Amino acid sequence: MNTTIEPTRSIALQVWWAWFWRAAIGTFVAAFAVGLLLGVAGLVLGFDATRSRGLMGGLSMLVAFPVSVEMLYRVLRKRFSTFQISIQP
Repeated sequence: MNTTIEPTRSIALQVWWAWFWRAAIGTFVAAFAVGLLLGVAGLVLGFDATRSRGLMGGLSMLVAFPVSVEMLYRVLRKRFSTFQISIQP
């Protein structure tokens, strides 16, 4: 049996926090990995520091979006202590 509850600011804060910390850590780790790989590739290919930084910054931003979406997906599937998010048609 599904019971619908009205969203509250407390629930909004719980959902936001569950997403935020996952997205922040996931994005940091992914951006670090991309930056490290591009930095090494830049050294091997002989890119100057300015060019390498530009590539790292651009690709790190591209990584942030899919990581953020994946973390939102995980939060939507999460069972919180007093509720679970339900998507209805």
